[in-house]
Amino acid sequence: MEFRAEIKRTLTGPDKLRAVCSVILDDCFLVKNVRVVEGEKGLFVSLPSRRNVKGEWTEQCFPMTKELREKLSAVVLAEYDRALAEGGGTPAA
Repeated sequence: MEFRAEIKRTLTGPDKLRAVCSVILDDCFLVKNVRVVEGEKGLFVSLPSRRNVKGEWTEQCFPMTKELREKLSAVVLAEYDRALAEGGGTPAA
């Protein structure tokens, strides 16, 4: 399975959100609203999620294996690094 990430917006500022992107899988499936977030242990990729009836956030789509999640994260974070090198970030409002 091949992934391609398209960074839509990079952000700077006090908020932990660093970027919003889309991920294309095998040139036939699009996942929007994938986020790059600054956590306590560094950057991580957060897939689209929503709050359930218990008030907990749950991912709406997710890799079924650890290896697939790692590959997806690596592609998104590499594209984030490239986007930063090309143009920096937009100040968060």
